[in-house]
Amino acid sequence: DDPDAPAAFRQKTRLSQHISFLKDFFRAYKDFTDQHVDTIELMLKLKEAEIDAGLDVWTPAWNASFGQGNVFCYPGSCWFQSYVIEPNDPEGSGNWGVAEVPGGAYNWGGIWWGMYNQSENKDAVAAWMKYELSKEGAQNKYDLIHFYGKHAGERQMERNSLPHGITELRSTRGTSSHQHNPFVILADKDTTESTGECYSASFLYSGGFHAQAEVDQFNQTRLVIGIDDYDFSWKLKKGESFSTPEVCLTYSADGFSKLSQTLHQAIVSNLIRSCWKDRVRPILVNNWEATYFDFNKDNLIAIAKEAAELNLDMLVLDDGWFGKRDDDFSGLGDWFVNEKKLCGTLSELVKEVHDMGLSFGLWFEPEMISEDSDLYRAHPDWALVIPGRQPIRSRSQLVLDMSREDVTDYLTERICDIVEKADIQYIKWDMNRSLMAAYSAKLPRDRQGELRHRYVLGLYKVLEAVTQRFPELLLEGCSGGGGRFDAGMLYYCPQIWCSDNTDAIERLRIQYGTSFGYPMSSVSAHVSVCPNHQNHRVTPFKTRGICAMQG
Repeated sequence: DDPDAPAAFRQKTRLSQHISFLKDFFRAYKDFTDQHVDTIELMLKLKEAEIDAGLDVWTPAWNASFGQGNVFCYPGSCWFQSYVIEPNDPEGSGNWGVAEVPGGAYNWGGIWWGMYNQSENKDAVAAWMKYELSKEGAQNKYDLIHFYGKHAGERQMERNSLPHGITELRSTRGTSSHQHNPFVILADKDTTESTGECYSASFLYSGGFHAQAEVDQFNQTRLVIGIDDYDFSWKLKKGESFSTPEVCLTYSADGFSKLSQTLHQAIVSNLIRSCWKDRVRPILVNNWEATYFDFNKDNLIAIAKEAAELNLDMLVLDDGWFGKRDDDFSGLGDWFVNEKKLCGTLSELVKEVHDMGLSFGLWFEPEMISEDSDLYRAHPDWALVIPGRQPIRSRSQLVLDMSREDVTDYLTERICDIVEKADIQYIKWDMNRSLMAAYSAKLPRDRQGELRHRYVLGLYKVLEAVTQRFPELLLEGCSGGGGRFDAGMLYYCPQIWCSDNTDAIERLRIQYGTSFGYPMSSVSAHVSVCPNHQNHRVTPFKTRGICAMQG
């Protein structure tokens, strides 16, 4: 009697009675459309006409029929192929045609795919989604390649077959970290350097991350990567939006070499902005392993003279030139030149080095603060410390709250002032500890979950200000070696210190893993002293030179 009901419901036959009995049940589900009802009506008509196999479902005879080839059609849900057809017909399961409900009506199961409304590449996204939902895409055929590590042993390549369930990689350290790199590859099991399909995802972000690869019950593989969601939250007011970091996806049908070459070119052409990206980088000498903190103007000038005689390009003055900084326990944050230690101004030292034909570089660790510093005594609230608890120290230092505007303004002013007055051509930007037990005295308690992401945004703010002010400045990233080697930092730094491990033999493995996801022009490498200071290995100078020249 319902004029809006499907035609089958208005018929006065035995068949319509069957359907009418289920009418209310079907209508209870908003997504159950006329196409679904029409499909069921067709199946009931076939059964009423005795055009069916006469088999009860889930019986041994019904199960056996799948491999006998005498049944034309099995109506079923989306899980039917994996759970029913494949176990009962393993030889021919790949030849079964699967048709949608007439009219393309929604069927239970599966996952929803979405596309950002402002996407500039909707066609490419749609093509990728179509493949992922196709028979070719829905196969458990992938190996996961990731790059684990530790301090002085970063980005060790590891390849494992993906199991069913979730495989998870993450950094909760506030940085991309030494332990896991935010770059992963999915590869066919037979993919090599020169053959086979592979996909990579590179997270364009320098904070903690969370990556998951899941193989589900339908043998579909899904890869997601984003901001580390441990202790993360973000409050949005009406009309506000939140922009997530981007991911660079790369595909190769010709193995890992082609994948890496494509990604490297994309990074150099579209991500790195520095004018140095297409230039030959300066060959420099760094005083650190020669002097550590124990230096003065005379021994720095002696190093510079020897560098000039060897036709090197630059002298870099490492840690210890500022504040009261003669060891690891004091001075960080006091970015004022220690003229007593240098026996004069920094500008005077730099001029002498310039007069030898060398450029001059300087080490900074802007994100850190020592408790024994004028900055900490004036602004203890600038450090990330949980109120009422003992601070967690690492390398005898605390972390500055980069989410604060007064902190980022202070750092920008001090760095720019020194670079401009002393005529500096290069900065090595270091960060020697991770974020632990982080709490901002500035943020409200209910917004502490925003801190780690705001920290990264504050870092980017200072880096942007410095690079915009000094476009010719060569900026090198560093974090206890290669603890923040990611595509996010490459947006500001065309090169990153690959590892504190400068042993040539061990560096080969580190640089090999790095080369999968990052251009070799971004890899900063040294020919270091022998025996090596990390492991005391004795290595020929030629070997050390060849290894360093890869970067």
